[in-house]
Amino acid sequence: MASEPLDDSVSSSLQWSPAGGHAVTQISDGIRLIDETFMPVREHLFENESQSVRDYLWMPNGVDLLIIWESNYWDDSECGYYFWDTVDDTLSTSYLVNDACYSIQDPTVSPDGARLAVSKVSESYSGSILMIDLTTHEVAFEDEDHFPRELIFTHDGTSLVGLTSRVLNLWDANDGYLLQSRSIEDAEHLLLSPDGDSLYAYSEETIRVYSMDSFTFKSMVTFDDDNAHIYSEQVQLSLEFSRSGDLLYAMSVNVSYDGDWYANSSMRTYFIDDDGSLELALSPQIVNTSIGIPIFFPQQTSFITYVDDFNDYHEEGYYLWSPDSDGDGIGDTSDLCPGTNLNEFSDEDGCSWEQLDDDEDGIF
Repeated sequence: MASEPLDDSVSSSLQWSPAGGHAVTQISDGIRLIDETFMPVREHLFENESQSVRDYLWMPNGVDLLIIWESNYWDDSECGYYFWDTVDDTLSTSYLVNDACYSIQDPTVSPDGARLAVSKVSESYSGSILMIDLTTHEVAFEDEDHFPRELIFTHDGTSLVGLTSRVLNLWDANDGYLLQSRSIEDAEHLLLSPDGDSLYAYSEETIRVYSMDSFTFKSMVTFDDDNAHIYSEQVQLSLEFSRSGDLLYAMSVNVSYDGDWYANSSMRTYFIDDDGSLELALSPQIVNTSIGIPIFFPQQTSFITYVDDFNDYHEEGYYLWSPDSDGDGIGDTSDLCPGTNLNEFSDEDGCSWEQLDDDEDGIF
């Protein structure tokens, strides 16, 4: 972890462009585009006082930013979206999604950028799922029987997965037909494996693995409570796959009390078996402070995360971290030999004997 926090241009709203090189972060009256050194490039300021920005997300081309807005007035419950071209600094037409819309939540864009899926809250506080065709800017379908807390597209974009607290649903992304539905244990977030075969449903203390084709339960990982304290609870969990897709990073925050309050964060690295099950690869790396949800750079070359001053070990702020995808003790940005096996020793450049002597003739 860097020794000093980053400047004030970084916040929890930061999103990296899929193309890399740039990111956006929300400011008090708009959105700021920054470069990879976190220096400001340009800003888009919100000038319509009747609307507020609900959310924003990058389009797959890494240039356009989709900005979702909703009305500020109770008697005018509209919601919609428009695009900001972050290169040419131009705005598209604003498109109305619904005129009886209290709020739009959990937006996600299909891999080809042709569809937008959202959970909609209506004026009557009922929920539904909306699929919007971003080529025609019309609603492709609406399912008023379901209100997911999280939505993700499959990698090919043909299906949409939705999670309520205890149900997984799968829709055909083209016509909205409900392909399957299955009750599961309580979960808050979803992550699809790089190969698209497994679905990881997780909450603060548990990761459960389900098959993507039938939502059949396959395995689970739990995080044990710290019984050495009067009170101990894991309050946060976030997951991210390594660049290779062979490892899963799990960053967690645990809060405990034994007369004084403590917050400890840990990063666990798991092997991913052929069936998607997880096996602990490295012992947890413990940091004696509370760390927020990491925001990874494209290709997981590093990430930033918020560190509070709960334990007074670090100055409060956002810090830059460099992950170690192959677990050899050398950060990815300095590792000259990525993919070192975990049972092999590496040198200061991150290279094992087997990698240096790839033809096994005893000569590097």
